[in-house]
Amino acid sequence: LKAQRDGMAIKVMNAAMATGRKFFIEYDASGYSAMDSTIKFDWTNTIVGALHLTASPAYAHQNGRPVVGVYGMGYVGAPNPGPGSTNDCLDLINFLKAQGCYVMGGVPGQWRTGTGDSLTNFTTVYQSLDMIGPWAVGRATDSSYLPYLTADFADCVSNGMDYLPNAYPGTSFYNSNGSSSPTNQFPRDVGNFLWTQLSDIKSLGAPSVFIAMFDEMNEATSIFKCAEDSSMIDRKSVV
Repeated sequence: LKAQRDGMAIKVMNAAMATGRKFFIEYDASGYSAMDSTIKFDWTNTIVGALHLTASPAYAHQNGRPVVGVYGMGYVGAPNPGPGSTNDCLDLINFLKAQGCYVMGGVPGQWRTGTGDSLTNFTTVYQSLDMIGPWAVGRATDSSYLPYLTADFADCVSNGMDYLPNAYPGTSFYNSNGSSSPTNQFPRDVGNFLWTQLSDIKSLGAPSVFIAMFDEMNEATSIFKCAEDSSMIDRKSVV
């Protein structure tokens, strides 16, 4: 598994350099009790050490520092030790900053209020990040998203953090959960659902956006193109 992930990281780096793109590493720490020690080891020994990813001219830097993301800190139900521990999260964030990194945190949608999907005691963790990226999948709707965006953006500005709002094309957990989840839970509305979110983010003035996701078919947020039915399949390309 590690060899596959390392190989994919090299492919991403090479593709970014060939096409003039930027890339950075983001760790998914959700549900992982050994988050702190594992990410520290992987960052120093694999990302920086063996693979030399941050030395690539395509590796993203912000404010002169290499960007690294950590998703999953502060969620209700997160393990302690792990991403449910303020001590572990702060220790990891401070470690990455000490390595010269710019740290982006993928956090619960209700991080600002410490309610709903967010643990109540994580304000110090959230405010220690360089950039906040709240997860909106399954939460945002066309009519209610902009107030969240406006309040989140204002909070980030007042606390000296950058803001990375999340937009998604629609979702349903039916593929992964079966009959326990509805089909077409958040309809795509032929692209209008995603377009409205992006329009709101642009009107807000946020400089960046995280779009979920390229290929997550299990939660139906994928944005890569798929055939709608068999008539769209190029028969000549089928082996």
